[in-house]
Amino acid sequence: MAQIIRSGSFAPQSLNPSPQPRNTRTRQPAFGHQTARRLRRSLFVYTGLLWLAALSTMFLPHPHAWRFAFGLLVPGGGFMGEPVLLPLAGITLTVFCAAIVIWFATGNIVLPPLVWLGSALAVFLLPTHAAAPPLLFIQILGFGGPVLALTYAFWRVSRPKLHPLATAPISTSLMRPTAAATEDIQPKDHELSPEALRAMRLLLDRALQPIADFDGFEWRDQFQTAAIRYQLNFTAYALALAQSVHIPAATAYLATAQQNLLAKQGDPRVWHYWQYEHAWGYLARDEGPIARDNIMYSGFIATQMMCARRTNDHDSNVAPLILRCRNAREKTANPVYQYTLDQLVDTLASQYKSAPLGLLACEPHWVYPLCNLITATALKGYEIQTGKAAWSPLRDRFFHSLDTEFTTRSGQFVPFRSSLTGLAPPQIGGAVMQAFPCFFLNALDRGLAQRKWSALKHCLKGGDWSRVLWPVDVGNYGFSRASSYAATALAAREVGDDETATQLLELFDATYQRCDVDGVSHHENASLWAHAVRFAALVGKADMLHRLVNVPLAEDATGPHLAHAPYPDVLIAQALSGGKSSAFDLRLVLYPDGEAARFPLTFGGLVPFARYWIKNNQYSDEEMGADHKGALNITVPLSGRTVILLKRLT
Repeated sequence: MAQIIRSGSFAPQSLNPSPQPRNTRTRQPAFGHQTARRLRRSLFVYTGLLWLAALSTMFLPHPHAWRFAFGLLVPGGGFMGEPVLLPLAGITLTVFCAAIVIWFATGNIVLPPLVWLGSALAVFLLPTHAAAPPLLFIQILGFGGPVLALTYAFWRVSRPKLHPLATAPISTSLMRPTAAATEDIQPKDHELSPEALRAMRLLLDRALQPIADFDGFEWRDQFQTAAIRYQLNFTAYALALAQSVHIPAATAYLATAQQNLLAKQGDPRVWHYWQYEHAWGYLARDEGPIARDNIMYSGFIATQMMCARRTNDHDSNVAPLILRCRNAREKTANPVYQYTLDQLVDTLASQYKSAPLGLLACEPHWVYPLCNLITATALKGYEIQTGKAAWSPLRDRFFHSLDTEFTTRSGQFVPFRSSLTGLAPPQIGGAVMQAFPCFFLNALDRGLAQRKWSALKHCLKGGDWSRVLWPVDVGNYGFSRASSYAATALAAREVGDDETATQLLELFDATYQRCDVDGVSHHENASLWAHAVRFAALVGKADMLHRLVNVPLAEDATGPHLAHAPYPDVLIAQALSGGKSSAFDLRLVLYPDGEAARFPLTFGGLVPFARYWIKNNQYSDEEMGADHKGALNITVPLSGRTVILLKRLT
């Protein structure tokens, strides 16, 4: 049976389908130890400002000392108290809010205090004709405010919360045995439809173009969710998932697509944002894109490389995966930063061991649970593939931190938290911020992902998805729910809620009109990111990421495979290895891109010099022999849906 969280903890145990007593209560502190510590530290810093404000009114020999004090109490406060200066107060407060947004968006830690303290000092440049108001208020607030603030803080931090997952109902429809992750592949259930092939071509066209070209990608900014790196990441994830489910016995142009997408990640236009973030976020010189935190690049790419290696490593002709980050500066000590998957994983694992909050930061000092779930997926998949302990030593601390530091009183994931101040925003992003993490969480702990998903569905109580999902497309910042529909559908598919996944895909298709041009499918008003995630949800199956991460390659489809096919002339709808007891060693379902024609194919992974029988469902059988490298070249006629079977002759 599946595993779930034990009440109030993340220790796995067998799933008990019987309902739990409703009076079960598990309490824990409202904030984790590290978060509480940072919140108290933030209050102490603000307390220092209050004391400084009070003391300045008493000992600073300047007529504008009172204005300086008000400026320390609140940004722009020094311009208050005189009608003619109120516009300056409003402008200062607006600029400070913008600085906070920029801090969140780019990790620029310098800007907010610069605006705040700068506005307080700017009052000394004002004319001195204004009389000082009574200063008793400032002095009382400066000396008495900290006492009240600290008293409230200690009460708030120590106040316990109920752990909602302890009593959340579990949908019986999601109870799947663990064996579901290793079930035998059935050909009838694992074939890409013509609609799916048209959607897949949108991604392949972008992946297979010259590496230096980014035609079809959406350039908005390189700091937040519409960044090119995320479009590359999720295009790679979607193609790897489709390959693992439907065409595991083919590398062909799919391996080339993964290589190209990884090479594009090394373009300086994609990763040089970090040189700026590292400078103004950590006040330090550039150390390369993975030397410190930055898992929105290093962790996401580690998962990208893990998926690519898992789906294509059985072909010895596929080049090793290496991330090469080219430096745009002509004269630099490091013209190219070069990383293998082993190096990425070793660096990430080392960073996790010393992470104060247990999770790693994306932007400087901003920690996102979703980013960490994606990164942890890479570590676990790498451990399964190589046998090297990358995830196991970190697992318990990771889940403990996720539970205590990044889960709210209501059991929801915190969208992100400042590792400096301990502060976190209110719940933003709608239900998708709770739903989408379940997709990656399912690869790490299926039981916990099911509980999270069931709790989310229980809170919705049959409500309209279009009302609770974020109305902004994170892939291009357009006012559209395309990315929210797609991301939530993908999570639903992964945890086995096919009904919800189908409902959300139907909403997507009904809302965003589909256009087919030259065999490529595209939906209007939807970002490339949304298209990639929608494609994964469209072709996915329950536990597809769980299987990709947790089932070693040796236990999956290996041996004979389709090593080469011309793109886009030949579209691969299915490529499955049959095994010893099957009627075939390799089963292909192919479509021509246009009119019927003959196309060259190359089979790999065969027994050198062995004879093979090849059957085409539309034409006569053939018998051919593999060469000394275990490869076989053949030209086949394709007309519509064409099934090709390959079997070794005894």
